[in-house]
Amino acid sequence: EPVLLVDDRNGKTRDVHGFLYQRVGADHPVDLPPGDRPGLNGASALVRSLARISARHPLDRKVIVCRTGGEGRELLRQLALRAGSWVGFEATTTRTLAIAVAGPALAARAIRLTDAFDEEGLLDEAIDDVLLGGEEDEHARLARGVGMRRALARAVTTLRLAGVRARKLADAPLADPAKARILSRVLAAYEDRLRQRDLTDTAGVYRAAIRVLRSGEEADREGALAGQRVYLAPGIERRGLAGRFLYALARRDAGVLEADPVRGLTVPGSVVWRAAREGAGRLSHLHDVEEAPPADPQDPGATLDIFVANSVEAELREVMRRARECGLGWDEVEIVATDAGVYGSALHALAERMDVPVTFATGLPVERTRPGRVAAAYFRWIEGGFDAGVVRTLLYASDLTAPRPNEWIRGATLARRLRSLRIGWGRDRYLPAIERALAEVDDYRAGKYESDEQLERRRQRTRRELRGLRGLLTPALAATPPVSMDSGTGGAPVSPSQVARGLRRFLARTSPGTSVDDTALERMTHTLERIEEALVRKTDYRAAAAIVRRHIAFPVPAPRAEGSAPWSSAGGALYLTDIGNGGRTGRRATFVVGLDAHRLGGSATQDPYLLDRDRMQLAGSDLPLSTDRVRERRFRLAALLARLRGSVCLSYAAWDPAEARAVAPSAAILQAFRLMRNDPAATFEDLETHVRERAGLVPRRAVRLDATDVWLGSLASNGRLLDGEEMVREAFPLLGAGLLARDALAGDV
Repeated sequence: EPVLLVDDRNGKTRDVHGFLYQRVGADHPVDLPPGDRPGLNGASALVRSLARISARHPLDRKVIVCRTGGEGRELLRQLALRAGSWVGFEATTTRTLAIAVAGPALAARAIRLTDAFDEEGLLDEAIDDVLLGGEEDEHARLARGVGMRRALARAVTTLRLAGVRARKLADAPLADPAKARILSRVLAAYEDRLRQRDLTDTAGVYRAAIRVLRSGEEADREGALAGQRVYLAPGIERRGLAGRFLYALARRDAGVLEADPVRGLTVPGSVVWRAAREGAGRLSHLHDVEEAPPADPQDPGATLDIFVANSVEAELREVMRRARECGLGWDEVEIVATDAGVYGSALHALAERMDVPVTFATGLPVERTRPGRVAAAYFRWIEGGFDAGVVRTLLYASDLTAPRPNEWIRGATLARRLRSLRIGWGRDRYLPAIERALAEVDDYRAGKYESDEQLERRRQRTRRELRGLRGLLTPALAATPPVSMDSGTGGAPVSPSQVARGLRRFLARTSPGTSVDDTALERMTHTLERIEEALVRKTDYRAAAAIVRRHIAFPVPAPRAEGSAPWSSAGGALYLTDIGNGGRTGRRATFVVGLDAHRLGGSATQDPYLLDRDRMQLAGSDLPLSTDRVRERRFRLAALLARLRGSVCLSYAAWDPAEARAVAPSAAILQAFRLMRNDPAATFEDLETHVRERAGLVPRRAVRLDATDVWLGSLASNGRLLDGEEMVREAFPLLGAGLLARDALAGDV
């Protein structure tokens, strides 16, 4: 039976690498039965496709294979909101489904699945065996550093997922024969270790799942897919072994769900895609403006707008002002950011000041939590020669607390006591200084107006504070490996395991915080425990610390959220997500921010170990080229805009404060402007004229978000900030009196 692709433009079919995009006759679009809910009229093509499946197979078990678990949860939530109750749907990912299919076969052979820490440990062993087991050459010297190891490990993992074996790599005509030999030997050593220890990685799981599907074992009564209908969501990646697994699913009647069509762009060959034959809105024609349909007068809520802001904070403030001006609740607004890290941090700081609830699909940087600050300070403490000022700063901020029974002592009190010890620097000075101070307590003498009872209370208070400091610092100092930062050397060899152990002991004294802090501490502790178990190879301190820092630099989810990013939206809260996961919530207003040329354009940098030429030689389309990633980013943005409904607003910040330069708009902003104006020939100059009035911290709209908006709005005229000293003097008489006194002192009278 032929495997076909349905073209998203004219419905013609063509063969594409033998991969199924749509099996002719399988789950062909049909009308919903009578009683179709009006909520589906404004739904995306993907939600409408799910509604048809629910109507056709209401009681069957149905598995939806999505890019991420968060995407699946949002889709099923939208299905319930727009089409009513459903039964039998389950959202999963390609990897999770492969584990379910291959699990029984792997368990029968007593093979265990590795995690990221196991794989890194095995790759370290393989690299040491290949590069450090013989003569010292240039590659061996580089292999002692963390940078080359990461690049080599990334290349090996990429080759494994592409289905490239070591024997094929050894004979491949790569640009650099020496590099080919190293890659093939490291890959072979890694594969040998997996076999010897009865382990398998993600690539091995995909291979096992493909064998199971081809042999028909899953069709048995006990099979993972027995009695289930499988559907593939558009947009999931189909490269390498993951693509072969999806092809095996498609051969066993897995269907492909519909997506809103993207006109004017070629669908990348690396993604599963099936475009809806009808229902393309105006935003589907972002790259095909000439064929765009006119705006629907029956849907006044479907609008498209563009604005430019002076900064990231001003851009987010303008988003919130516009939402409030339209009378929208926070849970009716979705913000899609091209750089979720930068915009997430800025929105978190802004929302905290305004007490606005926000959920983050990709989480927040762990550095914005209390455990993240403590971890960063721990590394500064070591690298600064165990500077007592670092610990004092943490205590003053109440980020650390003493152990029982002295946990009630305020951090500022402990900081002052630590300051009185005059430790300065040096790990060997802390505990002796505390012991000397404890020994001197008995020699305290009563002050001039101090009674014996008051003297005893002072002695007891001092002992408690010193013991609290000792209990706080002793476990961390004992667990921290001996390191020396002298002369730029890394000190004695230490392992990431030793560094993680010291950090975990230090984090154990982190003060209780918010629920987000608790979640961050819980996840960080688990990560450090896995590092202690798996990453025991010794290197210099800087390399070991860099490895630990990389592993704990994870995004922090909403309180007690399960699984990995992206996380789902929540009622009553703004929702910030990224390009790949945006547009799934079905909210009334969507703001796409950060559409400047720098953030959206990206770069086509090649992998140092796997150049584009080598990728073509080894695996063809199974290994992405640098130019492929740029095209895929462009298509993902177009697909996002195509599935949006309701009010859509695009924006960017025109100034980069880090580099002190103006930022240009992206081509996507220009295309959206052309669509707004129905003018395919509009230029960047026309766009600049349209957005000449930029949004800033001074509000131009009637809405005021907070006291900052109120003050700046009161001090502004036509968007310009005026001298507000007289108004401040009048509003704050005491401050005014102080300013008057200052002027008098500075004057001649």
